[in-house]
Amino acid sequence: MHALLWHVPEFLKLYGQICSFTQQGLEKLNDKTTKDFFRSTNQRGLDALTQIVQKRNRMEHLEDLGCQRKTRTFNCSNCAAQGHNILTCMSECNTCGFKPCCSPSM
Repeated sequence: MHALLWHVPEFLKLYGQICSFTQQGLEKLNDKTTKDFFRSTNQRGLDALTQIVQKRNRMEHLEDLGCQRKTRTFNCSNCAAQGHNILTCMSECNTCGFKPCCSPSM
């Protein structure tokens, strides 16, 4: 309400329109922060929220610097292909020749 009363006339004078100030970015940030808070194991009020916001600020700062997040790739210990592991491998087992019956899940 403060922005509507005191800043909208200023924005109209400066920019001629108000559509650039819809707060959609802030709403999306709120959605992401809320989701991160409820998915975290540290739901201890203000301290947890502070940690989430600080982490998000660090990530955005690194993205602005041009850093990219590395993703780890895993190779299957049965067939050595990427993208799956021995539990989800569809190739024959190296040891006995059947579908991975020697996998740790059996």
